[in-house]
Amino acid sequence: QAQYWLGQGYLFGWGVQQDAVRAAGWFREAADQGHADAQWWLGYCYKFGEGVDEDAVQAARWYRKAAEQGNDLAQHSLGECYENGQGVPKDAVQAVKWYRKSAQQDASYGQYDLGHCYANGIGVKQDAAQAAQWYKKAAERGHKDAQRALAACYANGRGVPKNAKLATYWREKAKSRN
Repeated sequence: QAQYWLGQGYLFGWGVQQDAVRAAGWFREAADQGHADAQWWLGYCYKFGEGVDEDAVQAARWYRKAAEQGNDLAQHSLGECYENGQGVPKDAVQAVKWYRKSAQQDASYGQYDLGHCYANGIGVKQDAAQAAQWYKKAAERGHKDAQRALAACYANGRGVPKNAKLATYWREKAKSRN
């Protein structure tokens, strides 16, 4: 746990001089001991080249380790890897599998991307009602893109009955800061 927090400190400059190389080193120490959050952060470091050379394969590897422990952010990140073919072969069905795991833990980012998959037939049969349902879950949790997507669903009657008032409500909610 302490190694993980040292990684956070060095990555963000909390109480120490910001140093991405040291941050990645501390995340690796914690990640090697099975710390799921550290595994996600190490994956992040590899994805964006923070303190280590950018390496999509290593990013996906560390995301998977954390995802398999139930880390919802890692599940979502691994879904993105599969959707975009970053560090793993492109596989829309696997992307949906990991987005769903994240979404089922009430993670708005997983809910939004699962809705996006249903809206566009990515890895699942296109289903506007399912898309709207997942967008709504994410929108209620404050996800701005989901709020905009849900507004469009209501405006156009995609997956929900057409409803101008609800379309306006969600559009305005997306524009607000809270």
